[in-house]
Amino acid sequence: MRICFYILMFIFISCSDSPQTLPSSIGSSNEIIIVIDDNLWEESYSNLFRSVFEKELIGVSSYETKFKLLQINNSEFNRLLKTHRNIILVNKNISSKSNNKWASNQLVFNLSFSDTSSIIKDLNSIFSSIESFLYQSSRKQLLKSFNADASSILKTNFLIDALIPKDYEIVLDSINSLWLSYNPANKEVIKHLMFFQVDSLDVLNPHLIINKKLFKYLKGPQEGSYVEIEARYPLVFEDNFFRGLWRLKNGFMGGPLLSRIIRNNTGTYIMIALVFSPNTPKRKFIKEVESIL
Repeated sequence: MRICFYILMFIFISCSDSPQTLPSSIGSSNEIIIVIDDNLWEESYSNLFRSVFEKELIGVSSYETKFKLLQINNSEFNRLLKTHRNIILVNKNISSKSNNKWASNQLVFNLSFSDTSSIIKDLNSIFSSIESFLYQSSRKQLLKSFNADASSILKTNFLIDALIPKDYEIVLDSINSLWLSYNPANKEVIKHLMFFQVDSLDVLNPHLIINKKLFKYLKGPQEGSYVEIEARYPLVFEDNFFRGLWRLKNGFMGGPLLSRIIRNNTGTYIMIALVFSPNTPKRKFIKEVESIL
């Protein structure tokens, strides 16, 4: 009887000491829950938060913001909302950051409203932390499933470390070019990802070299139809990428374009990525491209 008692005690202790399994985080990666009461939000914090997190996303034809803010009262912050991916708690506690506080793959920030002098600096720091966290999360997802052949070609021929999404297929593989495409028959979406070795002087005029490559490789169905940078939206350089829009000359297609200059021991390269996906938000595509390199 005593032996049975010790066995039961061992089982109880083992179960109580086992690590708690966290639920998976919920919500879109661009959503941030702000836990703060209505009066404090409207009177003091709404405009400050929006000025940092709801900046316009560069390189899209229709208005999109970098993040979407969801303000929640403290009394409404229930167990389900605590599993959201990105959370900022505004209260009197010391400012801090927690990983996986209530769910896995989650960031939770505590923002103290006692020190208003550094609020913008603190918000920008939180913005950078979330951007970095989402980049690392995207890289982890790509590591689980990526186009190993295309990634190996880039590494072998161009000395470029990249994680090419698995749904891209190789269209062209030559000594100084690699062109990949995603163009499913049952969806109205086309994505191109292109790498070219270029002369080091060519990148001094990225607009010109990008247009040359687009003109050579991306043609429309009609004669005299080709892809070019949309002249009304000049390229903007932000976070190591040139960002803009492309259009189909003598056609009706267009969308976001991202490009990046890559230099290493084997030469100078340019990556060009573009998507056609009408009537859908483009933030997911932009974040996918940013996480490839």
